[in-house]
Amino acid sequence: MSLCEICKSIPLGNLPPFPNSARLFCTPEAPQYLYFALNNNNNNNNDSDGNDPSSPRFRYHEDRGGLWQSAAGGCGLCRLVEQEARRLDAAAPAPRNVMPNFDLWVTARRGTGTGTGDGFMVLSRCGDADRPDDAFAVMAAVGLCVEKDDPLATVIRGRPVEMFPGETAFGLARDWLTDDTRSEQPRSNSLSTLPPRLVDVGDPATDGGTVTVVEPDPAADYRYIALMYRSPECHSAPRAPDVGAALAIDALPQTFKDAVTLTRELGLRHLWIDALCGPPPPPPPPPEDPGRSHSERTADVYKAAHLTVAAPGTAADGLFVPRRAREYVRMPYPGATGAPSGAVLAYLLPLSEEIMELHGKLESGAVARSERVVSRRVLHFSTDQTFFEDHNGRFVSEEGLVGPRWHITSPP
Repeated sequence: MSLCEICKSIPLGNLPPFPNSARLFCTPEAPQYLYFALNNNNNNNNDSDGNDPSSPRFRYHEDRGGLWQSAAGGCGLCRLVEQEARRLDAAAPAPRNVMPNFDLWVTARRGTGTGTGDGFMVLSRCGDADRPDDAFAVMAAVGLCVEKDDPLATVIRGRPVEMFPGETAFGLARDWLTDDTRSEQPRSNSLSTLPPRLVDVGDPATDGGTVTVVEPDPAADYRYIALMYRSPECHSAPRAPDVGAALAIDALPQTFKDAVTLTRELGLRHLWIDALCGPPPPPPPPPEDPGRSHSERTADVYKAAHLTVAAPGTAADGLFVPRRAREYVRMPYPGATGAPSGAVLAYLLPLSEEIMELHGKLESGAVARSERVVSRRVLHFSTDQTFFEDHNGRFVSEEGLVGPRWHITSPP
């Protein structure tokens, strides 16, 4: 897929930042657009390169016709931006004074409360072309990613998102888990902190078709994965299999099957699933202690887990659900002075989620807040991509978003 000369010239490795003085707002007249106003008193973009000092500096297309013509001429990036611009334009008619006039500019991707990622924003002035307003509208958000073995992988954090989680997602999860474990203080589980039962996923080479319910042995490596998934609101828990029972993987619900696959892919041997291992039994309380509740005992299971895995739905829905389709456009990446250069893949980001928060990224029914809070680290599979929360309070995503852990929230 080709690029126009303007898109080829975008300095991806050295873009000006999203204006620090920008104040974001929206209007009831055109709710589909997000606007920002520059505080020109604090703007120090007085370059000698001919760009307007009150603008976000890198000039893109000067009018709608230029963007449309370039997209029709085969420029892949212009076509993505045009696609997003047409979607916004069709959402609702906007008054002339707040209508984007397609005097387009580019800045680096905006940092939000959710963190930052690689990419850029396409911005448009608003108002009449001969009397431009002080406001800009955000027209498109574009993310950047590269394959894991690309030389630019040390610079660009994001990776292409597969339609179904596969080796790319598994490789990232292994890397995230390894890096986070390396920086963690050593912890050892004792029988008092381990669940009374775990699922031994076995060796794929010899036990490929079955798993076994076992009792933990404190002398063995009992780092385990705890599975979170959405349970029916009203249901009677089935009787857990007996210790020593060999379970055919093909007979398990899809989410449980996928959890077995993931456990093996991550190089671990044990898995805790409430339906297979049973709820933690209450210990005999001392006379002065009424005992701990079921929810407290279950929280202990997640707290002691080496990793908690959050599924996007029920036991029947599966862990590796299809993700939204992305169209990738290859772009040159010149890099900053002394930094690697090469080519990157550009793709459209959901604009409302990029500007606001990641609400909807983590499906609320599968992510119980209390279980998430007590877990050392959580690997989320969602209908968008894979996310990881580490024990140091950092949140990372398959597309390269990095931010503070508790700023990424699921909807109420």
